[in-house]
Amino acid sequence: MVSAKQYVVGDDKGWTKDFDYTTWTAGKQFFVGDSLEPLVGAPLTTGSDEIPLKTTGRKWYICGVSGHCASGQKLVITVSDVSAAPAPTPVSPSTEYVVGDDKGWTKDFDYTTWTAGKQFFVGDSLVFNYAQGSHNVFKVNGTDFMQCSKPLVGAPLTTGSDEIPLKTTGRKWYICGVSGHCSSGQKLVITVLDGSAAPAPTPTSPSTGAASGSIISAGFAAAAMVVVGVLGMFM
Repeated sequence: MVSAKQYVVGDDKGWTKDFDYTTWTAGKQFFVGDSLEPLVGAPLTTGSDEIPLKTTGRKWYICGVSGHCASGQKLVITVSDVSAAPAPTPVSPSTEYVVGDDKGWTKDFDYTTWTAGKQFFVGDSLVFNYAQGSHNVFKVNGTDFMQCSKPLVGAPLTTGSDEIPLKTTGRKWYICGVSGHCSSGQKLVITVLDGSAAPAPTPTSPSTGAASGSIISAGFAAAAMVVVGVLGMFM
């Protein structure tokens, strides 16, 4: 079964007028089981609307505010049967990313640099570590991310060790909702890829494993105490 994809309409530009959604759809394939964010209903007005793609065929969406559709705020896609999607290759083992590593989830930290060189796949997870009560984690859309605005709906994560599984592909945005923290750099954006695209892990040779065992045995023969400390924080 091909993993479902979540498409954020317009990516970081979001659902707005004066944007070319025809160009945005170019090169994309939409299958039954995928979803669009935002989505439309009668109408949808939350500011972060999601529409599951349940049937095949052409789908049309517009903004109903006067003049906005005429200014380009409209979208048309073709949804294909999921059976037509290419068969996935075996999925690599998932990875747990502690956001910010030992710095955790905090302000005055460059999370753009932290993501550099990392690839995030469906099945991986993010862990936001921080002092409980000092910060929180909101998943937001691209517009709220750029403006450092808390979403109109949805509660923040506040445990101090929040784990978010990455279940769908696409852009994901996260901010801290404490006043001034997002504008001080406490914001994270990542792109989640299909897990089938992850490179296969390289097998460990027996000799390497044996050598490691010898080192561990020699270094901790009398007594061993391992203290593992994970400091971190929590689109």
